[in-house]
Amino acid sequence: MISKRFLGGQWGVSLIEVLIALFILSLVGLAIIGGAYINVRSAEVSRENIRAEGLAKYELEYVQSVAANNWNGIVSQISPYTIPSGQGPLWDATHDGSDLSAEYIGYSVTITISPIPGYDSNIRKVKAEVYHRGNKEASIDTYIVNNQ
Repeated sequence: MISKRFLGGQWGVSLIEVLIALFILSLVGLAIIGGAYINVRSAEVSRENIRAEGLAKYELEYVQSVAANNWNGIVSQISPYTIPSGQGPLWDATHDGSDLSAEYIGYSVTITISPIPGYDSNIRKVKAEVYHRGNKEASIDTYIVNNQ
């Protein structure tokens, strides 16, 4: 709002009007910056979730491929194993996660293979839990069957 005062042949803007305009502009600027931050953070969380799900699926496919050729190795896995840190699976000491690419630094997968009580002994439940920076990011369950 322009002041109705006439000063030396020029219309003037009061200091209060300028401060109010700056305050409104700063609120608009903060809203834009906040929205941009939320957008960037959301994209980062999505990438982490996609990596975690991919890692869980990768490990479940690995277990399924082993089960096709080494059911006894799968059955003998009585405790969970974690990659890349900790002990790998009992049936394959070389599968320790050291071959994961650099984008998976900070991720770990814990695999639990368990029988299903009351069902055929040729069926096992496999659970993959993926952690990133100590937080669980993904958990996928599947079942494998002895086809031998």
